[in-house]
Amino acid sequence: SGLKLEFEEKPGPPQMNYGIGPVRLNPDTDGSGEVVWGWRIDPCRMRLHSVPLHDSGHRWDDVVLHDVVPRGERKFMDRTYPVFDELERMDPSPYATQEVEVTCPTEADSEELASLFYENGLGAEDWTAKIRWLCASCSVQTRHSHDDDGTRILPTSRTFAIAGPSERVANLLERWKGGSARRDAVGPTSLA
Repeated sequence: SGLKLEFEEKPGPPQMNYGIGPVRLNPDTDGSGEVVWGWRIDPCRMRLHSVPLHDSGHRWDDVVLHDVVPRGERKFMDRTYPVFDELERMDPSPYATQEVEVTCPTEADSEELASLFYENGLGAEDWTAKIRWLCASCSVQTRHSHDDDGTRILPTSRTFAIAGPSERVANLLERWKGGSARRDAVGPTSLA
């Protein structure tokens, strides 16, 4: 049986919704490369939802072309997703990655900041909490056990990566800080 794809009659490339998925940016043969999450907008393209590390040369909201052969897997909300390797950055995002140092007294403060940005159509990611380094085998195959049990105590001072128009970013940071006298934000500083 063949693929049954339905396309809207609109000019330009298709913009469908195949749900979320992980993609490995700048993949190497050993499986190295940053794995980020995005929205699959057709069987071979993904719009980045995560805010990639500056060294990757990518930005939040980039559109990348990816291989359709999975190499590795990641779990999210008790579901397993195949990881695809990036082939090419097709449509660069106009939004620079910015870094801001925030004070998050609780984990809920961090989650609220990320949610506030995403609900307003911008990118935000708690790099202090979200970045995890994996060995090459764990990156491209089923993960195995290491000496680290995965338990981390997170500091109240966090590095957040954010992306979007500067004025909207500043407004959202002020709105978030207004939610608690114990919250603070220094920056943002543009990285890319």
